[in-house]
Amino acid sequence: MHLLSSESVISSGNWVSLVYTSFSEFLREKELSDKDSQFCCLVKSGLSTFELAEIYCVSESAIFKRKQKLKEKLGLKADKRTLDEIVQPL
Repeated sequence: MHLLSSESVISSGNWVSLVYTSFSEFLREKELSDKDSQFCCLVKSGLSTFELAEIYCVSESAIFKRKQKLKEKLGLKADKRTLDEIVQPL
């Protein structure tokens, strides 16, 4: 069973983008793909790894790996914090 439809995922990403303007600007500066930006918005919205796995129909380990790759794309590979901890205060 999936928690959100793909339409809900898009709406969630747009909502986070509108509410967190500086976060959206940060993502644009990093030149992430739309899919990566959307994923970061969902992480920022507080969804758990389990919930993200349900939305994307993948395993929790796949979500963990995606978060690690995004940290690299953001130039934060050496940062000991999780992606969740990094994006929350932005």
